[in-house]
Amino acid sequence: MAEEWHPAESTRTLSGPIRPSLAPAYVRQPSGAAAGRAMTLPSPRVSPKEGRDMYYQTFESYPVSGAQIRAAADDTRDRLASVRSVVTEVEGQHRTAVEAVEGELERTVANAPSEVVTRADVLNREAEYAVGCLELFAAAIDRFNFADGDAYPRSVSRLNDAWATAAGNGFGVSYDVVVSDATPAAYERTRADYVSLFAAARDETTNRLRQEYNESHGLVDDAATDISIMLHEGPVEANVQRLWAAGSLPFHAPLLFTDRDLTGTPTTPAVAASLETYLDAHPDEREDPLMQVLQSTVVEPMPSQEEIDDSLERLREAGLLDEDEEPDGYYLGWLTWSLRKGLDPSDIVERAEQEEVTMERFDPLRELDTITDPTGRMFFILEDDNGAKDVARLTELLHGGTPSVTDVRRSNNEWTYDGWGTKILGLNPPSDLERMRDSGAVVVATPEGTMLAAPGPDGSPFFVGGSGTTWMEMFVLNDSFDDPEDSLRIIIERGSRSRDPDGHPLAQLLLHERLHAAQWGRYGQFFKYRYIIESGTGGTEGYKCGNDHESDAVFDWGGYEECTEEW
Repeated sequence: MAEEWHPAESTRTLSGPIRPSLAPAYVRQPSGAAAGRAMTLPSPRVSPKEGRDMYYQTFESYPVSGAQIRAAADDTRDRLASVRSVVTEVEGQHRTAVEAVEGELERTVANAPSEVVTRADVLNREAEYAVGCLELFAAAIDRFNFADGDAYPRSVSRLNDAWATAAGNGFGVSYDVVVSDATPAAYERTRADYVSLFAAARDETTNRLRQEYNESHGLVDDAATDISIMLHEGPVEANVQRLWAAGSLPFHAPLLFTDRDLTGTPTTPAVAASLETYLDAHPDEREDPLMQVLQSTVVEPMPSQEEIDDSLERLREAGLLDEDEEPDGYYLGWLTWSLRKGLDPSDIVERAEQEEVTMERFDPLRELDTITDPTGRMFFILEDDNGAKDVARLTELLHGGTPSVTDVRRSNNEWTYDGWGTKILGLNPPSDLERMRDSGAVVVATPEGTMLAAPGPDGSPFFVGGSGTTWMEMFVLNDSFDDPEDSLRIIIERGSRSRDPDGHPLAQLLLHERLHAAQWGRYGQFFKYRYIIESGTGGTEGYKCGNDHESDAVFDWGGYEECTEEW
């Protein structure tokens, strides 16, 4: 006699977002003569795919998606673009007025739009900071909803996969239970035992995953609280650094938050790559000293071994590295820093060809003593004046820079390396670098491709003011040191010109002085006269806040916090 199939009742329903269980959907109910024969209880099991299809939302996603948060952020950026266009128009219209006036009126009119521009700059900071906070929260939501990997606590999608897979495996309960010579009563007991075991296993799995889900949800709640606090605090340094490290600020953030030190904080590969993408689309801007400085600042975390191996393989295939040649620390250092500056392994061959990088290229550096700063950047102590320009180029190259682009500046600032009469009169006077070292100073090549000098006990042969002065390619500290090499070592290893490790960052100061070197390269010896004139007409703040050359080199990077408006 044929057996009949009857739907079985659901065993339990769970509260909350958990859906009804996968209790036996159908069980074999005997009828007639079949009741006395051996019977098999069929499985309530479904395939993992069916489980995912049926129970994909067993654990609910966050009610607001990361995409919705980013849409709000994009809307803010769109409004910010409108503000920027207004500022550009104000400056443009005003520029026409400046050209129409003469004499004493010029300076008054020239300063007229400064209040509008200053307010816009503050608005830019506020808007980009708020957008960054929104994007940081969006990233937290995305991790909660979709993050891959099995790190505890897992994302909603991973928890749903785990639950569906467990359901597809019957929660580990054996299903082909054979009942021999069973009476209807025995069958019912066997069935009840099976359903009870199944329900217990299902509940244990559900409760375990529910606890993990709650912990994951708690992390999102914590992120929401953190974002609220960050918005209340504003862009204090720790908050800006956090957004920068998370990739929640644009690549130009170091120029927007100049009073916050981002030089020692890596950002994400996406931000570094976006800068390279921008420069590829605007190749002329690679010549802009400010963009060159920005490239020094936008650094991503250490590349993976896979990226390094991929890059080395490409270099070997291009014939730029011999098959049997094992790269040493300097070559790997160049490769690592280049990847950290936003290059992809697919870009490495082109960069190596552009800069003529070989294993032998770094030989001049291998002979020199080094000092390392807190971020791992290397400074090279010059032993003599010969080849100093090449050492400066190689130090920039080693740290992922492009000295072929900045060679124009070094060539224009030839007095640093070759002396003032080399090109003009064909003479061979001592270079600025030679005069500095002959005075007892110690000079190091910096990762910016410039020079840093600590005068000896007799001081500097050049005028030095403030905390130091840049003469063409060389920044000279304003001090005299009994042991200048030891003093430089302390300053560089501490990462600050100040005796306080938390003082003004040396990396920012060197960015500031590199921009002054670019000004020397642009104006030549006339720069010092322009600087003096600016110092004399700079208003009550004198040579600092009223000096356009200091402003163009970024006040905050030079340590002139009093010249900028705080949040």
